Amino acid sequence: MFLFEKFEEHATRVGYAFVLLTPDDVGCKKSNNNSLRPRARQNVILELGYFMGRERVCCLYKGELEYPSDIAGISYYRYQNTVDECHRGIMKKLKKAKYIS
Repeated sequence: MFLFEKFEEHATRVGYAFVLLTPDDVGCKKSNNNSLRPRARQNVILELGYFMGRERVCCLYKGELEYPSDIAGISYYRYQNTVDECHRGIMKKLKKAKYIS
């Protein structure tokens, strides 16, 4: 089984997707290679793209980060440092979506 097939097999059972965007890579426009900016890894962006067509998707992000283009309308939640803070944000999003009570 190919990696994407395995991903898709598990992803079809997802009711609400949280995508963690962290500044693990850097990138820039080819025409301006002096302007490197922090961005999420490209495999994470691909996985985000898979879930974009669903109503229940939220990007969790930390720090300064270049956002992927053309994904307006997706919910974002910025967290600073603690797991508890991130957990509270996730619970808030799930309650707002009426996924949990």
